[in-house]
Amino acid sequence: MNRGPVRWGTAAYGLFVLLLGVFVAVETARLSVGPAYAAIGPRLFPALVATGLILAGLGVLVMVLRSRHHPAPTPPPRLDRRPLVLITMGLALQMLLLEQLGFVLASAILFFVTTQAFGGNHWLRGILAALLLPLLIHIAFTRGLGLPLPAGLLSPLL
Repeated sequence: MNRGPVRWGTAAYGLFVLLLGVFVAVETARLSVGPAYAAIGPRLFPALVATGLILAGLGVLVMVLRSRHHPAPTPPPRLDRRPLVLITMGLALQMLLLEQLGFVLASAILFFVTTQAFGGNHWLRGILAALLLPLLIHIAFTRGLGLPLPAGLLSPLL
């Protein structure tokens, strides 16, 4: 059987995504949740993200292993690592600072870093959007759905 070379860069990417998913899952499990939640609470969406990351990472690793049997005719395009690194840092910061800063500020950091990762060059507009979007989400969840999100430093205002 003709086995092609292992694409180490793609395998490393798959492993990175898998480990990121595990990190998000662990941080989600560590989130303190009050007894008022039955099934849906503040862990639901991060758990879905963690599951998606783990499945995507596993999928990439399986693809790499299977592609050894059928080598790609052309080399894969180069991966732009800057957005990946910035968004990963933003997500890690959000997960680590969620309880201390609260949902709005921790998510604002993630959203702003994401705008920068994709080439945003209007800092003021990026900061305003990064604050407004999680504020609207916070209001929708806490007042509209009755599912309180961590308020953190903004608890006197929210």
